[in-house]
Order: sequence, then structure tokens, then C-alpha cells
Amino acid sequence: MEPTSQSQVSPSQSTHDMKQAPADPTTRMNFEGANLEGANFDGANLEGANFEGANLERAIFEGANLEGANFEEANLTNARIEGANFTGANLTNAILEGVGMLAD
Repeated sequence: MEPTSQSQVSPSQSTHDMKQAPADPTTRMNFEGANLEGANFDGANLEGANFEGANLERAIFEGANLEGANFEEANLTNARIEGANFTGANLTNAILEGVGMLAD
């Protein structure tokens, strides 16, 4: 696979605190196929990030900006997404079982 202009995370990486997204808004994070079970994206700016096919089971996205992010075929089982912005996000075939949302 040729390198892309996106930041990349190895699929072998697991639980991490991912709150520190790139400061440059033109940098798009690429987590395609990554194992991010239990990762903490609380309040992170992940606009346009690619999570296609990623394992995000029990990940925390509370208050995160996920505008235009790609979650196609991602596993979001038991993820916490309260207050997250999913405007324009692609959730095609994503697994959303047990996703935690609080009603106001």
C-alpha cells in the first residue's frame, strides 16, 4: 500500500487515549481497519477521519467532532457518543449495537 497524505494508525494498535488530534484541520486521520477497542476520543476533532472497518468497541467519542467521518463497516458496539457531532458521517453497515446516547 502506498503512503497517503492522511495520518495512519497501524491496525495492530489497541487501547489509546486519542484526544490529541492533529492541529492542522487539513490533516485527515486514517484509522482504517485499526483495532481501537476502548480508545478515548473524548472531545477530539476528528472531522473527516476514516474509521472504515475499524474495531471501535467501547470507544469513547463524547463531545467529539466527527463531521464527515467514515465509519463504514466499523464496529461501534457499546461505544459512548454523547454530544458527538456526526453531521455528514458515513455509518453504512456500521455495527451500532449498545451505542450509548443520552436524551436531553
